[in-house]
Amino acid sequence: MRTAYVLLFYCFFLPVLRAQNVDFKNSIYYTASANNLTSSGNNLSSFNFTTAPSSHPLFNTGIFFPVSDFQNNNLWVKVTHIAHDPNGNSVGANVPKTCGDPFRAGFGGWGGFLFEFEIYKDLNFAGERDNVLNGLHHANITLESIETLSFGEWLSFEILNPESSAWILNSINFTGNNPTSKPGFSAAKIPWPGSQPPAGFSTTFPVASKNVYVVDYGSGNYYAEFQMSAADVSRFRYGYEFTSLCAGYQGMRLLFGVQNTTPVRLISFEAANYGNQKLLNWKTADELNFNRFVVQRSINGIDFTNIGIVQKKDGSSNNTYSYSDIVEGGGVVLYRLKMEDLDGSFKYSPVIKVGNTGKQSISIWPNPVHDYLQVNNPGNSTVLKVFDIKGRLMLTENVQPGNKIITVSTLIPGMYIAQFTDRDGKSTHTKFIKE
Repeated sequence: MRTAYVLLFYCFFLPVLRAQNVDFKNSIYYTASANNLTSSGNNLSSFNFTTAPSSHPLFNTGIFFPVSDFQNNNLWVKVTHIAHDPNGNSVGANVPKTCGDPFRAGFGGWGGFLFEFEIYKDLNFAGERDNVLNGLHHANITLESIETLSFGEWLSFEILNPESSAWILNSINFTGNNPTSKPGFSAAKIPWPGSQPPAGFSTTFPVASKNVYVVDYGSGNYYAEFQMSAADVSRFRYGYEFTSLCAGYQGMRLLFGVQNTTPVRLISFEAANYGNQKLLNWKTADELNFNRFVVQRSINGIDFTNIGIVQKKDGSSNNTYSYSDIVEGGGVVLYRLKMEDLDGSFKYSPVIKVGNTGKQSISIWPNPVHDYLQVNNPGNSTVLKVFDIKGRLMLTENVQPGNKIITVSTLIPGMYIAQFTDRDGKSTHTKFIKE
């Protein structure tokens, strides 16, 4: 069988054993001059939007918080209050000023706001910080919104960097304290529509969207608690507005790492195209109380159809699965997995896509890898170089057209970058994990 085109999308939802919650209230914040950071000696514990001067760096150049991700890497989160009204005074509710204490529940404000968050690496990514910025960093993040949403309140979550995944809904009522929680979601930026249930919103979470807008969907008790995650995020915005001046509050918690909120954890999910045959492969861990996968297909990325069921294998971790789908005709096809637990709860995988575009791409399998990495090269001869996360060259291999097995047993566990350079000097990169 001839391989026409291979397209791989990797979404690494790494285990979060020590999820790092950013403490915006008590952490000392820093300010920047070029890439150099200087401690302000202050935190935001006594900050109040009503009395804060317009010269405060939060409103201007932004402030930086030292944080660590779940692998204890040195990161900085820059926060800038860029607007009082996220939609502008001529659209939706008019918010003349953000008010009050930002820390009633998480980090936010009263009346309305628009914050921009940026995630940076420290020059010394591991070990003692240098307090010097070393470019934006793509991180896996989780946002938790637990404050009540009442009639007239509106939230926005917008990812700005193109490399990220879409938002994925982890859970509603994730604390277990708000069983009537009923948020309404939209992928379209619809200002507060003034109706209940609100027009343009749905209790169905948007598929493959980097922008999510939220209101209460008529729960009666006005609880709209939810938790969602996204991968490879370096810039995003968080907005809020209310129809009553300074009377409503919203806040959220930011954590590094994509939360594992159900008994199955997806390590990798990828698709390869062999003519009309689409081959899906995925790997899991922590399959506790897990039941099965429902494979779903879509043409437009909105409407998904169930096309097959894959039952859980024996064992609770490190299982690998495959599913083959026959699709007639060309064009792009999108897939996702509905991962169902024994109690009937479920969550969706990231959406991946595969299609005939006339291009060819090198692929690697499996990912994560233990001892042997298989490289599929459908094009011309190329040179493979493997680097660790500090940029050190770990191995070099010549890869001819076809399949080749590379021994990686000598690599220590961790994240690596595979660089493929063809004879014209063009390079492509992909990440893999050595277990």
